[in-house]
Amino acid sequence: MGRRSGMQMHLAERNLEVAFKHGETINPVERGHIAFRTDDIEAFKKLLDDNGIPYSDYGTAFAKEWHQLFFHDSEGNIIEVQQAV
Repeated sequence: MGRRSGMQMHLAERNLEVAFKHGETINPVERGHIAFRTDDIEAFKKLLDDNGIPYSDYGTAFAKEWHQLFFHDSEGNIIEVQQAV
């Protein structure tokens, strides 16, 4: 798989049941969120764990080509971090 660069925008329908249905606490389609890509999602999860930041790891539940996790920033905004699978 080639490396992608640049910016992408995805639109998703608001669904307040997503977190419940996946057994998670953060709902990425409750409202909008910003996303960042990483080359090492396991290292990023360790960084969150080491700093006591809770997150929801959805793995590839939404897109088979991306491993996605979500957390809240200090202002309560939802942040996605993803890695290409």
